[in-house]
Amino acid sequence: MRRRLLLPAAVMLVGAATAGCGDDQPAVCTSIDELKSSVEGFAELDPTGPYAVASVQDQLARVESDYNNVKKDASDEYDDQVAAIDTELASLKTSVTTAADAPTASNLAAVRQGMSAVVAGIKDLSSDVKSTC
Repeated sequence: MRRRLLLPAAVMLVGAATAGCGDDQPAVCTSIDELKSSVEGFAELDPTGPYAVASVQDQLARVESDYNNVKKDASDEYDDQVAAIDTELASLKTSVTTAADAPTASNLAAVRQGMSAVVAGIKDLSSDVKSTC
């Protein structure tokens, strides 16, 4: 009788122990998903509409926060891409500040161009990270 009870219990323990094996992914896999969600909303913004620069600033803060999580979780393997995105983000932040102070057509065009560069860099990084998840 005791043997009958031990076998199902052992099977359940082995099943529980192996159930999570395929789900063990690096933290960067989760953080890159969150960043992708932020970037999708960011990519859809039009910096030329009314109050658009403020919207870009708000969404940029979300993107930057999620991006910082990815940077923290990413391995040395992505250092070159991270450095390039850091440069693009810094440039975009400058453009956004300039456009907030003087929303001229050329300043807003610089924001749009900076947004495109950041989105492209993050999408490339996301693609590379996802290939390892």
